[in-house]
This record gives sequence, C-alpha cells and structure tokens, in this order.
Amino acid sequence: MKRLKTASPKVYSHLEKVEFATLNEGMDSPLSPKFFNPMQDVKRSRANLPHWEQDSKVCFATFRLADSIPQEKLTLWESEKSAWLERNQKPWTDAQETEYFERFGKFIDEYLDSGFGSCVLREKRHREIVENTLRHFEGERYRLHAFVVMPNHVHVLFEPFSGFPVSKILHSWKRFSAREINKSLGKEGALWQKESWDRYIRNEKHFFSVAKYIEANSPTLAFLGEAVANRFNKKSEEENLVKRMQSASPEEGSMKRLKTASPKEY
Repeated sequence: MKRLKTASPKVYSHLEKVEFATLNEGMDSPLSPKFFNPMQDVKRSRANLPHWEQDSKVCFATFRLADSIPQEKLTLWESEKSAWLERNQKPWTDAQETEYFERFGKFIDEYLDSGFGSCVLREKRHREIVENTLRHFEGERYRLHAFVVMPNHVHVLFEPFSGFPVSKILHSWKRFSAREINKSLGKEGALWQKESWDRYIRNEKHFFSVAKYIEANSPTLAFLGEAVANRFNKKSEEENLVKRMQSASPEEGSMKRLKTASPKEY
C-alpha cells in the first residue's frame, strides 16, 4: 500500500463544521454510531480508488466478484474516473463528493444489479460463507449495522473499533471468504475484485439512507443491526398508525380525536 498521507482539518470551512455539529446533535450515546468528523484528521491512500481513513467512524463499503463487470466497460469507467480525479483534487466540496458517487457509483451499481458474471454468491452455501465471515469478529473489531450479500457483490454498513482500519477489515473479509468459496468451487485464483468501494458516513440522515438502500437490495436477505432495526420498526409503526387514521370513517376519526385531544382543545 502506498504511504498514507494526513489531511489537515483546516481545509473544512466554519460552515461545514457547524453543519456537522447540527446534523449529529443528539447522537452522543456511547452506543450511537460515530460519523465522519471534518474537524478530525484523516489518512488518505490511493490505489485505483481514493480511500480515506478516520478511526472508529461508520463506513459503507461494497466489494464485488472479479467477473461482475465486463472488462471493456471497467476499463472505460476507470479511464473516465481517473480523468475526473485529476480535475478534482481532494479535499472535495460536498458538491464534488456527490458528483463523484452519483457519476461513478451508479455505473457500478447498474452492472452489479444486472447480475453479470458467475454470480457464485447466489448459492446459499457461498452466501453463508460471506455472512459468517462478516459476523466472525462482530463485537471485537467492529460493529455491523447492516449488510446484504447479493449474487455478485456485498454491501456492508459497519463501524470499526479503534485500532482496526477499514482497509484491513475489508482485506480480512475478502481473503478468508475467497479461500473458503474457492475451496467449495474447487478453484484457485482471484475471487474478488482487488479494489473495494468505500465511503464514510457523515451524519444520521446519511446513515439511515444507506441502511435503507442496503435493505432494499433484498429485504429477505438483508441483516439489520439494532440501531437500524429499531428505527425502521418505529417508522413502520408510525406509518401504519397514519394509514389506520386515514382509512377510518369520519365518525371513527372524530372519536379517536376526542380520546387523545388535550383539554385545551375544548
């Protein structure tokens, strides 16, 4: 790996720091997810994709099978991405970061969702190898907030503990699962694409948006951690209550209002 560089927190404006504090207000519980903090140092490395490291912050990562995207399409994508990165040196503004993930992340998603390649993770035994790999050090090296194993890729929302960098966790997951799946297939060689796609979570809204995206990939297969499940269950209950109130007859609605109204309303 190329030498890591440390980015200065001074590159972030006062407004960005205020926005960070506002968006994450009320998330100070010891068990609450810890989000990317623009006021703290980050370490940067770069292979084919730019990677940032900030200790103990929630990260959304995607890693995919080596044959999940046609090589000619991948070569074109990497060429366009390299040209964009040359024109847009980090640190990025929010607009630049959004453009990067919208422009290049969606390209990857389209091919992954199309089911291109061998899709060996469609088999239950291989999917379970990956799921068990993800769970193996849960609670020791990281906390899992959500994940889903799709036919040719994996999405994970997780929070590494101090001293366990995202890059090493991803490498460990891919190395062990590749060995076991190749053993099952009777094959050798690369199973996963070398690079992983990762992004730090900036605030609570971003956190639950990513968790919802993961669940939407496959509601029956997705794993949701406690923080995510509790929020989704609460939201579901609230939505069901609204639907029941909307479907009630005028008389029923009036009676329900009388029972719950404050004395000041009379």
